[in-house]
Amino acid sequence: MGGGSHSSSWEAPRSMKSAYAVDGGINFCVSGVTALLRSEIAHDPAFLSAFANDMWMGQRQNSGDDSFITRWVLFQHLFKPQRRDGEEEPVQWKLGMQLTEGAEVGTSIMPDSRFAGQMKRWYRSGLRHRLMCLVYEPCFWGMYKTCPHMTRKMVEGMLNPVLLWVRLYCFWRTFHVCPWFGCFVLSMKTYNYLDGLLQFATEYPFARRHLWAAVLVDRLYLVSDWYCWVTLGTEAWITRQAVDPPAAGRSHRDCVKGE
Repeated sequence: MGGGSHSSSWEAPRSMKSAYAVDGGINFCVSGVTALLRSEIAHDPAFLSAFANDMWMGQRQNSGDDSFITRWVLFQHLFKPQRRDGEEEPVQWKLGMQLTEGAEVGTSIMPDSRFAGQMKRWYRSGLRHRLMCLVYEPCFWGMYKTCPHMTRKMVEGMLNPVLLWVRLYCFWRTFHVCPWFGCFVLSMKTYNYLDGLLQFATEYPFARRHLWAAVLVDRLYLVSDWYCWVTLGTEAWITRQAVDPPAAGRSHRDCVKGE
């Protein structure tokens, strides 16, 4: 959900399931052939126009299709009027999710230094999505009326670089004022994290030799949150050209947008 506390890869499904159960909202859904859209949504001229002209800081967006589709499905009924007189009011759609083993979808992870570029693209795309939802369309109050829990978690995610230092200060003060309670809280958080790490190693035994890398990835937000704010206007894919080479006669942008 992009909340204040970052979920690890093995905690994310449970977090998404509980968040969706609260108000029917979620930060993003899968896109492309893994998404199932009603034809009324996909054939809507307003949707097609907005999707083909998705812009950020004057630059066409070739990433974040999943975020765009989610934002449109959940909140397009709150967007500024995009229809001519006499046309019907936009329908408020609902988003459905399948969080079962049979519906799991994997992603290709780069086995080398390109993984860092892949992570930067994901983080930056998520940050743009939150800004678009909270500031532009549908804006904070429109979101809050539809998905209050999702809105609160998004705000937490936006403030995470600041909230991180607030939490560290609170821990530091707690250890000075009430050491036993500080130790109790720290031990509980440590236990929960190690328990999740053990579950991850049990589910993916081939990754046991590289658990240090999983821990490192879980802490990337300490740098990536700040970096993505600074490079918010950058639209770079970095890894996709090597993974999905453009077909003959098509530009790389066309191939990407068609995914």
